Amino acid sequence: MILSPQDGRCLLELLPDHGGACQRLCFTTPAGERIDILAGCSDAELAAGNPLYRGAWLYPFPSRLAKGRYAWQGNEYRFPLNAPDGESALHGFLNQLTPQIVAQAVGVDTAAITVQYQYDGARLEYPFPAEITVEYRLQSPAELHITMSVHNLHDTAVPVGVGWHPYFSLQGQVDALSLQLPRGNLAVLDAQLLPTGATRPFLDFEKLSRIGEQTIDGSMKLGGQLPDRVAAQLWSGQRQVGVALWQHAGLTGEGGYRHLQVFIPPDRRSIALEPVSCGVNAFNTGENLVTLAPGATARFDCGVTLLTSKP
Repeated sequence: MILSPQDGRCLLELLPDHGGACQRLCFTTPAGERIDILAGCSDAELAAGNPLYRGAWLYPFPSRLAKGRYAWQGNEYRFPLNAPDGESALHGFLNQLTPQIVAQAVGVDTAAITVQYQYDGARLEYPFPAEITVEYRLQSPAELHITMSVHNLHDTAVPVGVGWHPYFSLQGQVDALSLQLPRGNLAVLDAQLLPTGATRPFLDFEKLSRIGEQTIDGSMKLGGQLPDRVAAQLWSGQRQVGVALWQHAGLTGEGGYRHLQVFIPPDRRSIALEPVSCGVNAFNTGENLVTLAPGATARFDCGVTLLTSKP
């Protein structure tokens, strides 16, 4: 599924048969150069079910759920343990559902598509029906705005956490790239990558800094004197181009992506910058978990823009 304006200066590819994952995002520089900024799935990864969740949408929770277990309104539930270590459930199940196109429009320099997931509540681990909608809006030459919404179809309040899992690449290894992250506190994790309850300030990339050989796999809780819209920025000094992932953090109201997950995979050819609404293991800790009332809708906004000057 490919979305592009008539002028062809930007392009988005989705994979409906793989949970609607974002496979490709292409922008155009002022000089006319086309740049692919997402590291999508290889054929082997697609055949294996996208084990790194490249471009996937995460629902009803992002990150890890300890032992796959949680309790809600006096009942206990358990998700399958699908994390590599076999100790946790990982990222929910939206990547296993097939979205349907419900709206599409293409203009000269704009293009939009809305896809919808109908979840009937049939899974014993999460028996709460919902309608999940994702709207993508492209603006030439180099902007993408995404709105994800969750509408509760259940007759009681339900727990909800969401996230998006894109991997960004500006060609080559990330070691030579520079990164700037919004201000936040890093969750201290145990050996199972679950939060201990402690946090520490993460200042390594408060200013644009070279990634080098750093290994990063952590969850940041946004905070401090931040605006509601914050951005993580990746910059290639060699190519003089970069990318900004922005997210509406909802710090002064309800909803929003209040956390940012950052991960460099072992091949170091990309970096995951993941806007997520809640903390790791939020179904148990309650950290920024959304309690969605019957008939209510929660909305989450994020987007990607191309940078052509150093931030």
